[in-house]
Amino acid sequence: QEASRAGDYELLSLADIFAQHEQGETAERLMTERAQTTKDSRIFEWLKEHHKKKGDAAGALVWARKIYADQPSLEYYREMRNFASPLGTWQTMRAEILADLNQRKDAGLLTEIHLEDNEIGEALETVEKTQGSGMYYFYDSGLRLRVAAAAEATRPRDALRLYLAAAERIIDARNRGAYAQA
Repeated sequence: QEASRAGDYELLSLADIFAQHEQGETAERLMTERAQTTKDSRIFEWLKEHHKKKGDAAGALVWARKIYADQPSLEYYREMRNFASPLGTWQTMRAEILADLNQRKDAGLLTEIHLEDNEIGEALETVEKTQGSGMYYFYDSGLRLRVAAAAEATRPRDALRLYLAAAERIIDARNRGAYAQA
């Protein structure tokens, strides 16, 4: 009862103490209840790791999906794949993830996923939709270069086009360092 009144930060420590004293089910119950009312991703992370340690891939996947929904990233994509593949649900889940990213027009993460899954043609398509300005300018350039490197063997013309565009963008900075890098 006292633990359920603790703040999120304190509950994380208390849950670990419960788990260390063979009260993992109590800790899991407390954390699951808290997960319904908090946005603190550390709670979801704890639950994911707890299920992972128990060998419960389905339970870990539930929390990995929740974390990914709040913080989409290639790292969490990989983690969901690791949990879902043995369960036989990965292909369906992957299709949902790609559809969601397409709907949200998140071309950067889509491109990273296509590179991760060695889908060079799709990566070439989505990298063209990434924005090359503002705070993502340098990230976008690096992503384009990674796509170009991946495309060299099978799509050399596309790789060359990306390399030339990247060099032109770097030259636009108009300084010695940029010229050397280009």
